[in-house]
Amino acid sequence: MPTVPTGRTARKPFFRPTLDHAEGVSRACLSVLQGKRSFLYWLSLEPSDWGTAFRLEKFRFQEGGDREETEYHVLLSADGNHCTCKGHVAHGHCKHVRAVLELQATGQLYPIPTSPERKSA
Repeated sequence: MPTVPTGRTARKPFFRPTLDHAEGVSRACLSVLQGKRSFLYWLSLEPSDWGTAFRLEKFRFQEGGDREETEYHVLLSADGNHCTCKGHVAHGHCKHVRAVLELQATGQLYPIPTSPERKSA
């Protein structure tokens, strides 16, 4: 009698964003653990007319990921969430949007400083 192979249940990799605020620093440090990898970004709030926008700037020393990109822009809006990374453009989702949404849902996201070079006078 043939046996039916039992398929393994697909599990998403571990995912945990954390945010650290430091006194006197104009941005927050976002750490994203995804599976066995860790990604570090500077996170700051950006002005936007279409929703809540953030700039995620990669730490210079980290390896992996897209080496061509140094920063990503995330927009949370009623019309949908967007990111400028290649993953979001190709697939409609990414770790950057997911991290910001999870931090927002747990109340850890605010207050985020506005990017220093983009402050209004």
